[in-house]
Amino acid sequence: MKKEYIDKLMAQREAEAKKARQVRKQQAYKTDKEATFSWSANTPTRGRR
Repeated sequence: MKKEYIDKLMAQREAEAKKARQVRKQQAYKTDKEATFSWSANTPTRGRR
């Protein structure tokens, strides 16, 4: 009985996590298609040294 309940909870939690992951992926920063180049790709994260 207890194991079934735990399995049900885990399945529900996994489904929620999957949904959250999809939403996060959709909201992720999208590069500007009109831009000729992407600054984020061309400049190092630590800046020019």
